[in-house]
Amino acid sequence: MFLKALAKHDKPDCFLAKSEGRYRSVASREALGRVAVLASGFTRLGVERGDRVAILSENRVEWALTDYAILGLGAFTVPVYPTLLEPDIEFILEDSGAKVIVVSTEVQLRKVLNIRSRLPGLRFVLVMDAASPGREGVWAWKQLVETSSDALESTIESFKLRALATKPEDTASIIYTSGTMGQPKGVVLTHANIASNIRACQSLFPLRNRDVGMSILPLSHVLERMLDYVFLWDGVTIAYPESFEALPQNLLEVRPTVMAVVPRVLEKIYAKVMEKVRRALAVRQRLFHWAVGMGKEYFPYQLRGRTAPLGPRLKRAVADALVFSKVRAQLGGRIRFLISGAAPLSRELAEFFFVMGLPVYEGYGLTETSPVVAVNYPGHVRLGTVGRVIPGVEVKLGEEVDLEDGSSGREILVRGPNVTAGYYHLEEENRASFVDGWFRTGDLGSLDADGFLSITGRRKNLFKTSGGKFVSPEKLENLFQGHP
Repeated sequence: MFLKALAKHDKPDCFLAKSEGRYRSVASREALGRVAVLASGFTRLGVERGDRVAILSENRVEWALTDYAILGLGAFTVPVYPTLLEPDIEFILEDSGAKVIVVSTEVQLRKVLNIRSRLPGLRFVLVMDAASPGREGVWAWKQLVETSSDALESTIESFKLRALATKPEDTASIIYTSGTMGQPKGVVLTHANIASNIRACQSLFPLRNRDVGMSILPLSHVLERMLDYVFLWDGVTIAYPESFEALPQNLLEVRPTVMAVVPRVLEKIYAKVMEKVRRALAVRQRLFHWAVGMGKEYFPYQLRGRTAPLGPRLKRAVADALVFSKVRAQLGGRIRFLISGAAPLSRELAEFFFVMGLPVYEGYGLTETSPVVAVNYPGHVRLGTVGRVIPGVEVKLGEEVDLEDGSSGREILVRGPNVTAGYYHLEEENRASFVDGWFRTGDLGSLDADGFLSITGRRKNLFKTSGGKFVSPEKLENLFQGHP
């Protein structure tokens, strides 16, 4: 898919990465050359089809290029969260049997060197930033991507042949769950699993090759990684922020048109806007609240894709010029839409961003489903839900569980080409996770008459009162999260 995407677009700005104080573009042809040479370097280190190669890094263009090189070789990418501590990193590297790990910085390198003596199967460590000489088995990432121009074309052709030999059913990645419910589990995803999710999601969102996506969620998380594949396939330029702290400035520099977020990011933006309003003069506060009121009057028409009457349209236009455009400018001024996942998004927060002219489409998924199961998308939005089930995926609900607040929920079961075949060498866990070919998500939900899915809780989080009723803590937690 990487090869076909580059062949389709041949963009002069496939990636944007900050270097020496400014963003520099990486063209499609340059990216393909680096990937091919890196794959050749991996081969020299003894990486073969079926080997596991881990990546311990923050989001950056080297992460993506390393991933594509691994996949093109037919090896398995094992993403590792850069925030993990040494014991968790050691478990993942040992459990996956990683032969090579690619790390970003000296900080990440030290973590690996501290545990390396306990990992006999780990043969090489590659460092994206300059590696200190004299460390056995430690290579600089740049060493592997340097080759003479005379050899480049043959290296690319050799890589293409190797990549195109990969079959849909071959494993692409082993992604370890967070471990919040116990020991992390390695989710095995094939090329077909991920590609099916890319195709389904790509059909729902109007992406253009002049769009720019900012990659801010961790690439070690399957949502951002899958979305970046969608960007690549649609010819969207992918930009990487310097850091989360530098994100506000990077947004102004890059001026992205689309990006994936988690609700916490939206909560911080909302809090910043409201704090600025609270500090403003009384007349500006009244203007802001008037504008929000006009936006809410116009909002129902926007949500249903209908043309509003002239009055609401004119009022909304004035509100947009005086207030909403100023809010959008803080995100670069070009955002067409945002995609929210990984945690529940409150209806009130989603409505606020829609009113500001920043549509937020909430979805639902899991690592085990590559990841998207359902999502709201343009023309098909129902706030308070996680949207409709995506094409090619089936959802059914298990037995009903009555909750203390009078509501009820049923376990969400999923079946489709995006669903993992199972966890890496955890046979007992695999038997418990599937029933008659349906994957048990552990999440409780409901489907309305129009096919919109709502999440009501998590089965493992439920506890039973002395009266025999089940209580889900999620609703109370969401109330706390929404309070300043």
